[in-house]
Amino acid sequence: EMGATSLSVPQQQVQLDAPGMLAETAEYMAGGKRPARVYRVVNGIAVLPVTGTLVHRLGGMRPVSGMTGYDGMVACLQQAMA
Repeated sequence: EMGATSLSVPQQQVQLDAPGMLAETAEYMAGGKRPARVYRVVNGIAVLPVTGTLVHRLGGMRPVSGMTGYDGMVACLQQAMA
């Protein structure tokens, strides 16, 4: 949860409140769109990418930073198990 209470999209002249943002996200995900897989599957086994140093928390940074966060590994594992 980021705590955002509204979102303005000036290009589309749209102002969304928190429930509107949730509805928009749910509609997008219901459209059959899924996030790209960040793991490989080899012989039915998910292979999670780990690059560089393992750190406690990396947040939104990708492995191009030279590190992999445990939080990112957990998210990748959850995606593979879904």
